[in-house]
Amino acid sequence: MTTRSIYWLTFALAITFASLAMAGERSAVPLTDVQFQDAFWAPRLETNRTVTIPHNLRELRKQGSLGGFAILAGKSDEEYHGYIWGDSDVYKTIEGMAYSLSTRPDPQMEKRMEQIIATIVGAQAEDGYLFPHLQLAEPNYERFSEALFRTCETYSMGHMLESAATHFEATGRKNYLEAAVRISDAIAREYKPGGREWPSGHPEIELGLTRLYRATGEKRHLDLAAFFVEQAKHTKTTWSDGRPPLAHDEALGHAVAMLYLYAGAVDVAMLSGDQRLISLMDRKWESIVRHKMYITGGVGHWDHREGFAPNYELPNRKSYSETCAAISQVMFNHRLFLAHGDARYIDVAERALYNGFLAGVGLSGDRFFYVNPLVSDGRWKFNHGTSERCAWFGCPCCPGNIVRYLPSIPGLTYATADDQLYVNLYIAGTAKVDMDGTTVQLQQQTQYPWDGQVKITVDPQKPSAFALKVRIPGWARNQPVPSDLYRYEDDEKPAVELAVNGKPVTIEL
Repeated sequence: MTTRSIYWLTFALAITFASLAMAGERSAVPLTDVQFQDAFWAPRLETNRTVTIPHNLRELRKQGSLGGFAILAGKSDEEYHGYIWGDSDVYKTIEGMAYSLSTRPDPQMEKRMEQIIATIVGAQAEDGYLFPHLQLAEPNYERFSEALFRTCETYSMGHMLESAATHFEATGRKNYLEAAVRISDAIAREYKPGGREWPSGHPEIELGLTRLYRATGEKRHLDLAAFFVEQAKHTKTTWSDGRPPLAHDEALGHAVAMLYLYAGAVDVAMLSGDQRLISLMDRKWESIVRHKMYITGGVGHWDHREGFAPNYELPNRKSYSETCAAISQVMFNHRLFLAHGDARYIDVAERALYNGFLAGVGLSGDRFFYVNPLVSDGRWKFNHGTSERCAWFGCPCCPGNIVRYLPSIPGLTYATADDQLYVNLYIAGTAKVDMDGTTVQLQQQTQYPWDGQVKITVDPQKPSAFALKVRIPGWARNQPVPSDLYRYEDDEKPAVELAVNGKPVTIEL
């Protein structure tokens, strides 16, 4: 049996089905309420916790990225030898530690995380600014200067805000979050109407600001994110092929940078009720899925500055498909799902997760691909100087991104909206979901992705009426992606069967 030949969904339910009414905005079920107990994802999350996080910390120490904070905090007199935006990889690693600790307590890891955070907070300037490379290696340069586009100051700061929000949500401690607020306020003093217009370097600050807004409830952070998104409609940037990145419908520019921006724009749109912005992001998504995406869900072309190429220019050998681009692809699609509730976005996210993202890290947890072309002869040194996975990179954005994103994946599995409960990913394990004050226990039994048979047991605390929405993947409906960009060569018609308490049920998509 191939995984495309048949797809079973069996439910044991103790609920009353409600009509599938139009739902409002969806919310992801928190990752702390989802436990993976499968043979595919659970071991990878454990390897990330026990191998990848310690590995990253060792490499960040050797690279000088941890040392930059210690020097600024007065805790070290070593000579600075860090990487220009190496601080961002420290922030991402802390985020991965916080995610891991939120589901698996580890006193030693927690102690190390808090030590690093204390050093970061101690390194911050009195006015809130923090960017170790400029402060130590180029102290005479103007902060946030457009001439320093290469520095990516606000990119690093965006990762700091995300990291601090995750730490606060995992621990309830506010020291790191308060430092993030000071950074946001320092940025706001520079970027405003009549002030600076475009953030320095690579988009990411938009995502960080919306996370900070959700963590603090302080609207000025959302307003600043909205300002950056609005400026992206008018200001030209080299990251988007010299055009304002949000002034047109086509996906153009550096794949990771643009997908971070698109994901941040969806956040801003949903939090502010900007339907026109959501519609623009829908058109960007159509551009990618119809014209610019590899079959792995990867994006980015070797000859186009790691970015989107013209329509249908998708050669296997020249696929850049950076691991970070797969992560940002999942982030963008998951946000669009939360906005619309349509399974096609999870179809793309799932494809990118299993193929574009997981290729980036070996099963050992300490070897990585930065670039993921679709063909290799074993001799071409495509992976930043190697033809195989390696331990680290001069620009280590991908290992840092992997370490923070893997432990967040349980938060993609389910979502809720009003009286709707969505099953997005099929991964064996359990979940606890709040449905209008009623706790619903879910259990998935499946060998997915090796087998398409799934059994879901739904056990509410008390009799309740809600709609259970289960995703029938596109691959199980003879549609590999939600467009005509790819199709199966055979004419096989997959059989999809649904049963409730053992009784067949007609599927209505």
